[in-house]
Amino acid sequence: MSLDRNGFLIAVIVFLAAAGLAVGFYFVGTGDPDPAPFRNVPGDPVAGRIALERIGCGSCHAIDGVRVGGGRVGPALNDLRQQRYIAGRLPNTPDNVVRFILDPQGVSPGSAMPDLRVVDAEARNMVAYLYTLGGR
Repeated sequence: MSLDRNGFLIAVIVFLAAAGLAVGFYFVGTGDPDPAPFRNVPGDPVAGRIALERIGCGSCHAIDGVRVGGGRVGPALNDLRQQRYIAGRLPNTPDNVVRFILDPQGVSPGSAMPDLRVVDAEARNMVAYLYTLGGR
């Protein structure tokens, strides 16, 4: 079978369009985060909400369910599960969020996030609560 000039051009256009879609989905994804990291998040969400209030996270971040809130220094944390990256550097997983809470300057030097001297168990509880927000 032979292609005339127009047939060849159409075949090339179709190929390039399909390749472009494949590359776009590879780099951008579907827009939905992988739900696997959000299943069975270790920690106590109730204790996490209490810790978020006690530490004062709501003074910088908007966080649903945290009484002192509405801060606009840091990003809103109501849709943390929908974010692809933490601090613009780490893939969004519970362990990486805990890592950032424990050592924000180590993860993102110059970040406005201060070292709040949170202990590991407390950070895990906070992450467990934050991952209950904005879920599907």
